[in-house]
Amino acid sequence: MTTTIPSGLGATVGFIKEAAVGTYLAPTRWPQFDKETLSLKKTIAQSQGIHQGLYEQGGRRAYVAYTADGQIDMDLVDQQMGLIFAQCIGSTAAAVSQSSGVYLQKHIPGDTAGLSMTIQKGIPETAGPGTIQTFSYAGCKITDWTVSVQRDGLAKLSLNNDAMNEDTSQSYAAPSFVAANVLSFNEGAVVTTQAGGSVQTSASVTTITGSAAPTALISAITIKGQNGLDTKRYTIGTMKKAEQFSNAFRKMTGTIDMEFANLTDYYATFNNAGAESTYALQFTLTGPVIGGALHSYAKFIIPAVYFDAAPVVTEGPGVYNVKTTYTILDDGKNNPIEIDYQSLDTAV
Repeated sequence: MTTTIPSGLGATVGFIKEAAVGTYLAPTRWPQFDKETLSLKKTIAQSQGIHQGLYEQGGRRAYVAYTADGQIDMDLVDQQMGLIFAQCIGSTAAAVSQSSGVYLQKHIPGDTAGLSMTIQKGIPETAGPGTIQTFSYAGCKITDWTVSVQRDGLAKLSLNNDAMNEDTSQSYAAPSFVAANVLSFNEGAVVTTQAGGSVQTSASVTTITGSAAPTALISAITIKGQNGLDTKRYTIGTMKKAEQFSNAFRKMTGTIDMEFANLTDYYATFNNAGAESTYALQFTLTGPVIGGALHSYAKFIIPAVYFDAAPVVTEGPGVYNVKTTYTILDDGKNNPIEIDYQSLDTAV
């Protein structure tokens, strides 16, 4: 056991890719995080048998199944995010050497069957004080994820996780933090093919060329993915769920907050003479130089964005700001999304 600060200041969250789905492994990377809500959930069956009484009976209550789930919110940084990106979209990317100790990962969507994590959180007890109690979650899969950044802020990554169980018997894996660089609003860039450009996919890798930044000032952007997993795969005779398989189409959506500068930044795509069109969008967060002349970065390449709402309304005397909402779909030719991640990480 480890003695540390007996409050949330002493908490840790660690991750590791599992070798076998649902089999615990001690975590090997520990991102700094803002908050988490991972916890055990019980399924209870309560008899409704009539027994000449006014209250349900404790002797006729059965604990029939368990699961665990919860959210983790953290900064999006320029190291050790590859494992999480892979779990978000089912990627089998490798870290490919560029030069000067810099590695590039190209995450392309795939099924998450056979792909899972163990997550362990360390919670300091007040008795002791500060003894760390572990809560370990094997068989974790990401049910949905959100990348976001807004004016004056840091880039954020939010994960909703579904696990097979909560286990308090595992030994605490003491953290080893990496001094990663945070990525922030001032390091962001958005380009689209609204005013020209094209999307190509070669050797399974998607690129956008000839794109340009919107004229309007952008104050915030989000990208959200939902993975459509069956989280209720139980078989008779056991309380523990089986692996969570894909059982619904994945959904990807997002928002862009921008000033109303013209009709071409987004409105022409939203309402193209009573029809609907689409364009490609690329959102990049570029960090500092990490080797030679190479920067760290996280790049989100989205070939087919459909705008669902683009309300231009007067809410007062200020500059017009439009909160657009969009849906990401598969265009049948390119990766629906690709996440390129350049870092010092030698492995995903």
